Amino acid sequence: MKEKLLENFHAHISDNNRDDILWIQLTSKYDSEHILYFCVCYLQPERSSRGNLAQDFYDSLLSQMYLYSNGNPIFICGDFNGRVGSLKDFDDMIDCIPERKIVDEIKKSFGEHLINFLKDTKCCMLNGRGENVKNNFTYVSNLRKSVVDYMIVPYNELAQYKNIEIKLISDIILQNNIPLTPSISIPDHSVLMCSVQLSSMRNKPYWNNVLKLLFKVASDAKKQFLKYKGDRRTKENLKCAFKTSRKTFDKQRKNRIQTLNTSNPKEFWREIKKLGPGRTKTVIDSVILEDGSYSNDPNVILSRWKEEYSKLFSGNSEEINDEFIKQLKTLNEQWEEELCAAEAGADNIQHISDMNEPVSLEETKTALRRAKNEKAVGIDNIPNEILKNDKLTVVRIVYCMFPVRYRAIFLV
Repeated sequence: MKEKLLENFHAHISDNNRDDILWIQLTSKYDSEHILYFCVCYLQPERSSRGNLAQDFYDSLLSQMYLYSNGNPIFICGDFNGRVGSLKDFDDMIDCIPERKIVDEIKKSFGEHLINFLKDTKCCMLNGRGENVKNNFTYVSNLRKSVVDYMIVPYNELAQYKNIEIKLISDIILQNNIPLTPSISIPDHSVLMCSVQLSSMRNKPYWNNVLKLLFKVASDAKKQFLKYKGDRRTKENLKCAFKTSRKTFDKQRKNRIQTLNTSNPKEFWREIKKLGPGRTKTVIDSVILEDGSYSNDPNVILSRWKEEYSKLFSGNSEEINDEFIKQLKTLNEQWEEELCAAEAGADNIQHISDMNEPVSLEETKTALRRAKNEKAVGIDNIPNEILKNDKLTVVRIVYCMFPVRYRAIFLV
């Protein structure tokens, strides 16, 4: 790592249990809550002597993503030995992600594994994306050239990365006038570069650091227990260690909830809802223009939204044609026929005065039972959970309040 990076961040290894995946945690020296996880990967080629490890590799990487992505920025890079060709790393029916510039049109099976992993984790490649993109092959030899090295980030962090560039080693040598000798061989993998504005990335949502550490201990203990294939006594000891670590984690989480000393019910439920993996809000960081291109300019995004909403509510739509008006008339005639048929058989319909009967106690119980949990309280500061769990006292009070409330409304 560059010394400049270490001047501002503490770096330590978070996970190196696999030979082909390394996780590094970068923690700001000025704000311990500001954390970036950096992952370096290497997947063996398809015809490796160790066999096809792609599925096991991506399963491990997926579980580690869920472990470390609790609201923290993540950056993954490495040699995935997978050529994706023109496959899309996002669902174009749902996700609004800029298209990438493609230089390698060939697709391999390991590339399909990579694409599936990206879609499962809501991540995308930086290769070939961004303004003034400088894309190139990541592997160049005397025999062939291909794209097998990638930089990967989550969808919602894509806009934070700029100056994405792939540089061939030969170009770097020429630009810097580096002298070469016959005994030196030029590396065949390119240099992948980008810049990122860490200060503008989202902060870590609530996930207690102690809870996170205990969760990691429990996860490691579970892995050791499941992987061990030796004698029965050691297996039982590993199982007990896993159960103990899991109970410690659950106890700490329970204590955190019980020790919330606040008189504000809204704050109480807000803290409970923050427990667990971080939740992110969708950020619209790009729009599609009339010519099909994408723009990340905030002013262009606002202008585009204003234009579309103006069309939506203007009432002058060019899409309304004679066929559409004809369908409306047909539907209107059908509704009039159904209304006439309903009026003709009105004697068989229950009179609507039944709807004006007083609210019964059973109806009150049913309404309270169907109320949703963890919703904001009203001016009475009584959560729905208390109303639902009360046996009868509060239910009767609410039941008696209905007639009073309705009389007040009608008198006004």
